[in-house]
Amino acid sequence: MYKKLRTVCTVFALMLAGYGLQAEGTLDRISTSVFQTQCATAGCHAGSSPAAGLNLQTTGNTLRNSLYNVNSSNAVSQAAGNRVVFPGHPYRSKLFLLVNNGLAADAVLLPDEDPGNIHASLNLSNLDKELIRQWILFDSPVSGEAVSHGMLETFYSGNGIWATDPAAPPAKPAPGEGFQIHLGPIFLPPWEGADQPDEEYHYKYATLLPENIEITRLEGNIGSSHHMILYRYNNTANAATLPYGLQQTGMTGGRSMVAAFGQTSTVDLPGGTAFKWYEGSFIDVNTHVVNYSPTAVLATDVFINVYTQPFGTAAQEMKTTLLINPAIFIIYNNGEQAFTDDVRNVAGLPSTYYVWEMSSHTHRHGQSFNVWRRNSDGTKGEHLYNANKYNGIPECEEIGYDYQHPPARTFEGYLPVVNSEGLIQEATFINNDVQPWITWGETVNDEMMITGIFYLDNLNGVEPPNPSVCFADELNTGIAINPNASPMQMSAAIIPNPAQGIAQLHLASPRQTVANFVLTDLAGRELLQINHIQLQPQQPEARFLDLTGLPAGMYLYRLTGTEGIGATGKLLVK
Repeated sequence: MYKKLRTVCTVFALMLAGYGLQAEGTLDRISTSVFQTQCATAGCHAGSSPAAGLNLQTTGNTLRNSLYNVNSSNAVSQAAGNRVVFPGHPYRSKLFLLVNNGLAADAVLLPDEDPGNIHASLNLSNLDKELIRQWILFDSPVSGEAVSHGMLETFYSGNGIWATDPAAPPAKPAPGEGFQIHLGPIFLPPWEGADQPDEEYHYKYATLLPENIEITRLEGNIGSSHHMILYRYNNTANAATLPYGLQQTGMTGGRSMVAAFGQTSTVDLPGGTAFKWYEGSFIDVNTHVVNYSPTAVLATDVFINVYTQPFGTAAQEMKTTLLINPAIFIIYNNGEQAFTDDVRNVAGLPSTYYVWEMSSHTHRHGQSFNVWRRNSDGTKGEHLYNANKYNGIPECEEIGYDYQHPPARTFEGYLPVVNSEGLIQEATFINNDVQPWITWGETVNDEMMITGIFYLDNLNGVEPPNPSVCFADELNTGIAINPNASPMQMSAAIIPNPAQGIAQLHLASPRQTVANFVLTDLAGRELLQINHIQLQPQQPEARFLDLTGLPAGMYLYRLTGTEGIGATGKLLVK
């Protein structure tokens, strides 16, 4: 609906322009509703001697140029790398930090960035604050709407949902351990018609690294994203010429993939290995966001925690690549169609590479995904990966194909692959859409077929990884799920597990508490709840769970008490 409205409004705006009129853009709205009414008053940012040398009575290019990529006059802001408007980055922009006042919990002014705390009294609505944030996030356009103003009005009038609570964003790494990348929020209209609202964005992030570093761990909280891929630009000088802000076109310029996330998860590299990032380097955050709600506007963010160590610590650089098969042509109403691809003699890979982890990627038409070792005669050899099985292990429990949350398999002792012999990947698809055929593309109505791998060039100096195992091997059906848990931690277990139909929830607590139990799917959507469970010290409790109607697959559960102590676990439904 919003896409159709944007088209109509664009045509209308062109008609108005023909009569000497112009539609109001985001910068115009900010100037009118914020700068002119709140800032451009006597003694502030107006007149011949405006505060901080910033005159906010101007408009258009003059106004933008006085804000965009301009150093702050505040010494604390300068030392932190914050600018009046940092290109494409609201959380490094003094303008947004000064007006935020609680909208984003992680956008906090440093001590003495606002001497006298004079901007705390600004009376801005959340809608006005969001206009400023979105204007910066979309690289501060002089004219036009950075984002649909009507959609933002709908969201802040009460018909909106957050994928991640802005009052409780993921915690950042401790000082000295790393840093956090925050992208968003990105707004999407509700799913009202045949086409599901989705957008694919690229976002150039300036690391501002003062020296080369190594990355040992990445925590990706991807919100309502179908995928998020992190790339590192190989040439800093070339990357510096690319546009900032959210961009819908591919950000070319020579990139190396760092990691791909199909769901909120963690990449914890094996000992002796690390990613390498370099002084002043740029990162491309590629996210494909989707709104699954039929009624509400969605706001979704991406958070990436980056954990670092000194450069030169790791024995080997962990590398990544995407093994892509773009030759897919899925015919309408033709049943399940399989596409098989030989992956060998891949440019950029050594003669033998050692795979640490493997995963897969399709869009919503995908039905299965498998990878085999390729024999020298071209036939399928060892079955390495099955996206329909737990942790992607072909011998493990059936979990059903979930294109949004494909499993990732970690190999024991690393998997050696001879590049000249390679792998065979195979995916199946069904096209029941109205379109006569489906081919490769970036939207949810297109398709993809990708195997993603983390690999090493050699194994000198690295520690053996922790391999993936089947669900039965990692499951502890007793009450004490975590044998290393604190004696003050609650415990929860579902029996049997895997389960079907009716199961039992077993609970225990070291102290008196009132507990709440929630079962969710892998996207975090709540499916079952049991609230106000009275637990007494060391007196196990049991409740029945009716799993009837839940599709086969993997689910997550959590138990929380009045004092915050809790337990989490996985449930496999047959």
